[in-house]
Amino acid sequence: MDENVSYLDLPNSFKVKSEDVDFGCGNWRRRKKLERDKKKTAEGQTVQSIENNLSKFSIHHAVSIEEIQEVLSQQYAAYDILRTFYYSSKRIKEERTKQIQQKRFKLRLCTSERQFIVDQNDQQSKTKPVMLIGDKGTGVGSRIKGFLRYGGKGK
Repeated sequence: MDENVSYLDLPNSFKVKSEDVDFGCGNWRRRKKLERDKKKTAEGQTVQSIENNLSKFSIHHAVSIEEIQEVLSQQYAAYDILRTFYYSSKRIKEERTKQIQQKRFKLRLCTSERQFIVDQNDQQSKTKPVMLIGDKGTGVGSRIKGFLRYGGKGK
């Protein structure tokens, strides 16, 4: 029993909120920019009105085959306009920038986590075990409300 006492005094954990990751990766700024483009530009306003109309008519609320065909015809008619807006060269460049910013932020976050662990060990005389929590960024079993999942490669 006495040999396990050292494990009861666990070190502090490095905490990161999903909002911090969202802001650090630049996703918050990109979402605001997309909302602004939908409000200010003529193409964005048409896209917003199409999205509002499509959200009102869902295939899940359709009762008959005619209603399903009506909903699908509205969706097919809107595809080209939505594609030209969301896959324009401007949005593609922003997507590339997003990937680079996410990678840089994840590297900075891992560096600060390693530094936190080193600082914890420097303050204490005895080295503590390193606790590993999670499934390497895959979001397995995560059902936290408001959590933005950042999956992919783990460090």
